[in-house]
Amino acid sequence: MIQIGIFLDLILPIVPPPRMHTLDFQCLLAGIVLCGFATGLYIGARLGKGPRDGMMIAISETTNWPTRRVRTLIELSVLLAGWLMGGAVGIGTIFFTFGIGPATQWGLQLFGFSATGTEEPRSLLKAA
Repeated sequence: MIQIGIFLDLILPIVPPPRMHTLDFQCLLAGIVLCGFATGLYIGARLGKGPRDGMMIAISETTNWPTRRVRTLIELSVLLAGWLMGGAVGIGTIFFTFGIGPATQWGLQLFGFSATGTEEPRSLLKAA
């Protein structure tokens, strides 16, 4: 968390905020896709899972639900908890809550995991 904060403090003065709402939306969607890709990348490379990722995979394997459903339900519970504690809920929060599940499932499948988070043959990454 400290490293993320330091990095953001260093990069925010360099990267200007988008001036148009369409660019805001494009950056939001790109960020959601990038988060899903990155999740698939570090889980697929066996670099460990964070608490949400571990819970997502465990629930997905136990219930046989797709990871997109489980991740969306986890994010909904976090959204609700944050809102109940007085946090702000904006349109970006809503888009992230409902977009990160499908993006995460896509990232996991891209790097060799099935829709339920279990490892499957890495045919997608083999040389053609």
